Amino acid sequence: VEDPFGAGMCLVLVGLFFAYKLYQKNLITIGDYYRLRFGRTIEVLCSVIIIFSYLGWVGAQITALGLVFNLLTQGAMSITAGMVVGTLIVLVYTLYGGMWSVAMTDFVQMIVIVVGLVLIAWYAADLAGGAGRVIDFAASEGKFRFFPENASAREWLFFIAAAITMMLGSIPQQDVFQRVMSSKNASIARRGPIIGGIFYI
Repeated sequence: VEDPFGAGMCLVLVGLFFAYKLYQKNLITIGDYYRLRFGRTIEVLCSVIIIFSYLGWVGAQITALGLVFNLLTQGAMSITAGMVVGTLIVLVYTLYGGMWSVAMTDFVQMIVIVVGLVLIAWYAADLAGGAGRVIDFAASEGKFRFFPENASAREWLFFIAAAITMMLGSIPQQDVFQRVMSSKNASIARRGPIIGGIFYI
């Protein structure tokens, strides 16, 4: 429920309630907003918390980059070396191209992912005896149940908490903020997250 529902709803909420006003303030980081609203101490504190909260996420992505390079070179490049190379590539295109280069690489990556997933699904369904058998098996395993069934109050509480964690917790984050601030104008800053969130869900 956290992803895609929580993440998608986060974008929708950002577009509906925050993007337009934040864009008009012409800020660079979410910490700048905290400084304007609450002072320098809160800005520094929140910025440090955001940095620490992203260490695990960034670490996982860098590790995945290293693994990809290791697989693509059939072991000729170690995972550690792949992590270094991948990190340098990301740093170079981000430093020289800014958010535009990030948007372009994200666009290409999404095309590759979607095409890859379609091909894999086609191949896997063929091996399993057709798409119908895959769908039937997924249904029998409860993969199409999006809400808890016969759940206790505690289980419902965990379910709702998981959704809210991503839905509300990601709103004051730098990655969401910088994408809003990179928009062409305030109207696009508001409209973009809403459209993106709906499609993501």
